[in-house]
Amino acid sequence: FLTSSGRVFCSGQGDSGQLGIGSKSNSLVPALVLGIERAHVGSLVCGHSHTMVVDANAQMAFSWGSNATGELGHASCEVEFQLLPKLMLEDLKEVRL
Repeated sequence: FLTSSGRVFCSGQGDSGQLGIGSKSNSLVPALVLGIERAHVGSLVCGHSHTMVVDANAQMAFSWGSNATGELGHASCEVEFQLLPKLMLEDLKEVRL
């Protein structure tokens, strides 16, 4: 869920860290995603096992969840499960999700 103030809440299955709450736990109620406070989120996309957000000014993008095949855009598959949002791009010229 994306609020008008740019905060992100996630709920549901979290076995790949896709909720961004620091664990692989499920959440029956929407939980605030931490670690992206400096970005006023403007866009949010959710995959089966990962999540990505872009700030309202299209300057920063964050992702979290399963990275088994590089789907998070972190230029590495070294971390299979990113449990908290990680900056993937900064100073973006153009973003299309």
